[in-house]
Amino acid sequence: MSSPHQDDLSLIKALVDTLSSHELTSISYKKDDLHITLKKQGTPPHVSHSPVSPPSPPPNTTPQQETQTHTDEDKLVRSKIVGTVYLSPSPDAKPFIKSGDTVKKGDVILIIETMKIMNNIAAPRDGIIDQVLVGDAEPVEYNQPLVTLL
Repeated sequence: MSSPHQDDLSLIKALVDTLSSHELTSISYKKDDLHITLKKQGTPPHVSHSPVSPPSPPPNTTPQQETQTHTDEDKLVRSKIVGTVYLSPSPDAKPFIKSGDTVKKGDVILIIETMKIMNNIAAPRDGIIDQVLVGDAEPVEYNQPLVTLL
């Protein structure tokens, strides 16, 4: 079980991540006697991480295999935040997207709720939805693949 102090640190990190990954200038959180307000001033907030060296390619990988892996990676639309994914604007509405749909850059493809904030996730480029990789009301992690976009 985590301590209250550790829970507060996790909450603060989630708030900083949300503030950093969106075009927000401030964010506030209030629950019982806990009040947190974060504001951007000039440069975005920075959370320090220990450096990680990039993974080395597997042995006997040919340039063609590396290109194929990179191309497959380019098809993925990944989550920029932690939260709960919603595939439609409301429970009784039709989903934003389904396999085979054509989308344009900026079209909303799903919503991720983080700490009661609804974040529209937009298509990063024009394309065709190949697969929706997450289910409605499912929790998602940072960098988790959400959709493949051809």
